[in-house]
Amino acid sequence: MKILHLIIGILIIFIGSLFMSITVNNEVFKTIINKIVGFVILVGGIIYLRKLAKFGQ
Repeated sequence: MKILHLIIGILIIFIGSLFMSITVNNEVFKTIINKIVGFVILVGGIIYLRKLAKFGQ
């Protein structure tokens, strides 16, 4: 079960990284929103790994 939680956490972090790397040409607002959403997802994935998967201990 711990391996499943580890895989889910890594997928969440990967998705957050994808959102942070998106750049929309000539649309500053959309680029900033994508980076903020990516950061929130990334932090959520880290919290998931530390709390639920108990990977940070």
